[in-house]
Amino acid sequence: MVLLRTDRLLESAEAAGHTLISQIAQTAGVSESTMRRLFKGSTSPSTATLVVLRRVYGVSLDDLVHEPESEKAEAAA
Repeated sequence: MVLLRTDRLLESAEAAGHTLISQIAQTAGVSESTMRRLFKGSTSPSTATLVVLRRVYGVSLDDLVHEPESEKAEAAA
């Protein structure tokens, strides 16, 4: 599972004047509930959402996602 790097996203969103999850969700074209699940780490971001966030907030795709350590270890085994 790939997760959203909310720390990096929030830094860039705040620089753009978007301090609320609802503002980020609206900008990305996703529901607020989906964005909240992304922030909790209970769902993976879609490719389309990542592309929009990258374009709007100027964050690289590498900076927007990460793979949990447990899954990295399983993949290496």
